[in-house]
Amino acid sequence: MPKGDLTAVQQEFLENYLDAEFPEPDETTALFDAVDFAELGLADIWLLGRTAADSAISALQAELEKDDDPNLQRIAQFGMQDLTDGHQVKVTKAMLGYNSAAPGDRPGQIAPLLAALADLETHLEKSELVTLLEDNAWDIPVAIRTPLNRAIAQMRAKMTA
Repeated sequence: MPKGDLTAVQQEFLENYLDAEFPEPDETTALFDAVDFAELGLADIWLLGRTAADSAISALQAELEKDDDPNLQRIAQFGMQDLTDGHQVKVTKAMLGYNSAAPGDRPGQIAPLLAALADLETHLEKSELVTLLEDNAWDIPVAIRTPLNRAIAQMRAKMTA
């Protein structure tokens, strides 16, 4: 539950008696919402989506790292690479192929990049780990799918325009 959904009394109780901390609204996600994607290249769009998801995950990681439970410590060590099960690397590799191709050769690099993006999108949709982190027991807002899917949609639109 976002901090703004709590009354002052509820928030005070959680902070004082349960040592809960509430992150402020994520500036990266707000920036992502305000970006003019027409001005960005594919790599910039991907980086923006990844950064928004990474920063959302870091708030939960910080909370989990406070606990002595080894299972929670292990979960806190997960990063984007672990969450995407290698699909992030595939997207990056395909994007590097696209970006390094001569302008006349780029159309041939679109299909592998679109395929890598589709695979990541499918993984995000089906991932139980992503669901667990987004709907975490600490009610810390963690947006993983939204910024990545928005970046994927913007990249797809840019390539197929």
